[in-house]
Amino acid sequence: DLRIAVSSRTYTEKQPQESWLYYVAVDVAVQNVLDRPYEIGPGDFHLKDSDGKVVGYDDVTEGLYQHVLAPGKTARGTLLFKVLKGTKPVELQYVSRRMGGRDSGVIPLK
Repeated sequence: DLRIAVSSRTYTEKQPQESWLYYVAVDVAVQNVLDRPYEIGPGDFHLKDSDGKVVGYDDVTEGLYQHVLAPGKTARGTLLFKVLKGTKPVELQYVSRRMGGRDSGVIPLK
C-alpha cells in the first residue's frame, strides 16, 4: 500500500491564461509502505471540485515526477491544478494501474 497525506491546499497568486480558471496547489507526501518498489507519477493524481468535475494536474514540483519509490521511502511535492472559478476543491483522488496493480484512494480537502 501507499500512505498518502495532504499537508496543505492553497490558492496561488499565479493565474492561468484561461480567465475562467484559477490554480490550486496541493502539497502531497507519498510513502511506500510495501516491501517492494512502487512506481508513482503526477498523472496518478486528480482533483475533484464542488461541481463534481475531476481534473488532472497542470504542473508538478520535482518530488512527484514519475519515478520508482523504494520500500519505506517518501516522496514530497506540490501538484498544481486548474479549477473553474466559483468552485472549490473537495477531494484529491489517487488511481494507479502501474506495476501490475490497481490502487486507488480519496483524500477529502478542507
